[in-house]
Amino acid sequence: MGEDKECEADIEEDKEKPSTSSTSQFEDYTSIFSREEPFGSRKEAIEWVQNLRRERKLVLVTKKLYSGGIGRRGRVKLACERSDTYRAQRIGKFKAAKLEKKTPTLNIGDEWEDKTRPHNGTKKCECYFLIYIKEESDCLWYLHVLCGRHNHETAKYLEGHSYADRLTHDEKVVAGQMTKGNVMPRQILNTLRQRDKNNASTIRTIYNARQIQREREAGGRTQMQQLLHLLDKITICCGIERIMIQML
Repeated sequence: MGEDKECEADIEEDKEKPSTSSTSQFEDYTSIFSREEPFGSRKEAIEWVQNLRRERKLVLVTKKLYSGGIGRRGRVKLACERSDTYRAQRIGKFKAAKLEKKTPTLNIGDEWEDKTRPHNGTKKCECYFLIYIKEESDCLWYLHVLCGRHNHETAKYLEGHSYADRLTHDEKVVAGQMTKGNVMPRQILNTLRQRDKNNASTIRTIYNARQIQREREAGGRTQMQQLLHLLDKITICCGIERIMIQML
């Protein structure tokens, strides 16, 4: 019950957030993301929102997620990637001096001081765009747009974006199967784009996915150990084939 009350308080706080006057010049997406029909599952609701945001060249992230449980209902808050403000990270005195390319010194009697990590910029601009997905008593998920307007210009292209160019689970499976079939990365990327016209992945994304798959298959072995492991498998397979031929 405490978690439910805390979540409801967060929702009421988000509803009370005032929109700045500068947001009126940007497009309002409330009618686009509004929907009265419920969803059968949380995954279905999130996928529906993510498909719409890809078509509109938007980037939405999961701000909060309440999985629910016995006697509790699940909730999801999807917000713009530029929501909230930058939170300065506290670091120690010696690490701060290292970042500033200075030689740290510590004299007797000196105290350890916390300093703020220097930063060159941030994408956070307190964007209030927020979508709330809630599970009701009928085990269906309902979508509510708390704020459908951004306070910044939206991206014209999502290719190469740090979040938007990520591969989905199904795309990772397809890329992994094609990699095992010795398909070139460019052909893998073209196949994924044919499957989804809103795919924003780049060739670098495919190379990274291939590298992650190789590391997972290696199971912690080095490149030389993995090579010897594959050679042993080939030798065993060849030996079994010879035995089968001799038996025939």
